[in-house]
Parts: sequence; structure tokens; C-alpha cells
Amino acid sequence: MKRNPFVWKFVWVFPSVFLVVGLTMPAAAAITATSPFQSASLADPVPPAFSFVSSIAYYDGNLVYAGDDQKIYTYDIASGTSTELWDLSGDANFGFGPSGFLVSFDDYLYFLDNGNTKKIYRIDLTAPGAPEELDTGANGSIFGFTQNPFTDAIWFASADFGVPNNMYLYRVNADFGGVTQSGSGFPQPNGGGNGPIIFTGETTLLYGESNFFTGVGYFHLVDSNTGAITTPNYLTFVGGLASADYGYDDLIFATTGNGKQIFELQGTTKTAVASTTDAAQGIVFGGNPLYVSEMKDTGEVSFSTLERVSTDTTEKKRDGGGGGGCFIGTAVQGKMLYQPLVFSGIAFIGVLLVCFCLGGLRRKK
Repeated sequence: MKRNPFVWKFVWVFPSVFLVVGLTMPAAAAITATSPFQSASLADPVPPAFSFVSSIAYYDGNLVYAGDDQKIYTYDIASGTSTELWDLSGDANFGFGPSGFLVSFDDYLYFLDNGNTKKIYRIDLTAPGAPEELDTGANGSIFGFTQNPFTDAIWFASADFGVPNNMYLYRVNADFGGVTQSGSGFPQPNGGGNGPIIFTGETTLLYGESNFFTGVGYFHLVDSNTGAITTPNYLTFVGGLASADYGYDDLIFATTGNGKQIFELQGTTKTAVASTTDAAQGIVFGGNPLYVSEMKDTGEVSFSTLERVSTDTTEKKRDGGGGGGCFIGTAVQGKMLYQPLVFSGIAFIGVLLVCFCLGGLRRKK
């Protein structure tokens, strides 16, 4: 029986303190939408997001984010209150905050330690406890996750900082006991670092690259079986490439970071649907609306909505699993943007967030 891709039973059991807070005034950052879209700012989260870490995920009416105290929080969109999910403040690996949030089909929250190690982590959201961790031994610096909606497999991308200047693709084994590399990597086509990755077919994905120095982002078509590029520079984005997510009508929506734009993609055609005051970072589809994280030059992060308004009241049914809210993969390596000599792999990225959500694509039952 197939799951409704946009409706999820809320089964978190929070082991920690519930923060009762009053709604704060929304941040100054805002989205200017183009018809038929409209936007609104959300109240700032309390505690605020970790500076330069704008990674977000969506799960059952909540945004998952990294607090400035190195703890993972869920932000209730309706009330503006935050609840502590897990405390990572005592772990030196998370000195720059957790990032790369992805909620999988089977309710695991995957995340990274912002490039400090080659480890990946996950928490079972149905019974939250200490995170499981896996030392992947991956080449380069890990950027972020996505999930293949046809096979349910979790994948992640990584890249070198310097010689041999390659980009890599890995699949996480189903038992979380190891990873499998696809191919041997490929040269960075434009001398940049990782951007978002998202599957368009069972063995075809868009692999993002963003160049910090030129401020240009790219999507390349890649064969996941071979880990090789089939079509380089399939799409180009001025300002960079921050994140990508399936949204309305299963179309891809992408943010351009310092390009401060949000695009709707149909094949090689891209249509600007909104512009942002600050860097357009994460984009997450919760069924309706889209959620966007913006980041100021000084590192403050804010949340907004982007909704498509339609006079068509006909119910739209989506076949298959996936769904905008079922998993999100973001990998905000914001600290690396300002400390390019400290970490490897993604220091070239001008826009450092990846957010994936495959909605409504046909997948296994």
C-alpha cells in the first residue's frame, strides 16, 4: 500500500526539554514572489539557527534545524515554538554545528558534522536516542544526502579540495553498515565544489556544482550506476546553486544562494518564481507550501514560505511515494564558505546548501 506522500503521522518522542517561547518578529529577510506565487516570513526560531548553518528539513508540520547551542531542534511552523531533539554540544565533531539534514522514507533523520570527519549520522525519529554513526572513509569532503525514490537507497556526494579535484558519488548500504562508491569519481567540470544532487530517474540524477570564485552554479546529468557525467553543464545558474527540491506538480525548484533567486525547472528550461533579500539557501516542500531558509552575510538565518496560489480547486492526486515532506537532504557548509583553508572538498562552493525532496515520483511499494 502506497503512502500518501504529503501526510505523515507524527511519532516523535522527544527526550529533552520543550522550549515554550513567544513568537518573535520575523527577520527582515523576505521573498518577493512572482504570480501565481506568494510568500510570507515566519517568526524567527528560538533559539536561533547556528550561524552560517541554514540546513533545514521538513517533517509533519515542523522544520528541523541546527540551533546556535549545537543542538538539533524541531520548529513547529504553526506555533513558532522549538523543541530540542538531540544535544550535540558535548561532541567536538559538531563544533561548527550539525548539517546536511535528510528525513528518509522510514523516518530516520540523517545528518553530517559539517565536514569535520568522514562520518555520517542518523537518528530514528520514531524513538529518538543517541545518533548512530558510520565512518564512510569517503574521498574528499561529504556534502549532503538524497534518497532515490525508485529504490529507497540513500546517496551522498563529496568532493576534493585541491588535487585530484574530483567529485564522488556514494550509496549508503541498506543496513547502515557501510557505503558503496559509484565509479571512481569524475573531474570537477568547472573547478567548483558540490551542489545538490537529486534523482530524475532510477539511475539518472542531477549532480550540482557551485564555484565560489566565479559565482556560477551548474547541474550535470550523471549515471548513478557508473558515477560518470553523461551531460555536463545541463543547467547553469548565475550566483551559484544552493539547493533543489521537488515541489508543485513534481517540478524541481532550485535556489541560487547569493544569486538570490528561486527557479522552477522543467528539463533545461528554468523560470524565476521569486527573489530573496538575502542569500537563498534551503528549499523544502511540505506538500504546501514550500519553505525557504535565507542567510545574511553575517550568518543569521531566517525562514519563509513560498506558496503557489491557484483558482483551480480540483484535487491533484500523486501516484507513488516520496512526497515533499517525507525526506529532505540539506548540507549547509556555511562555515566553510568563510574558512576555505580549514576544510576540504566544498570550500569552492559559493552557495553551500543542499536540500533534496523527491515528491510524487513513482517508487517501490
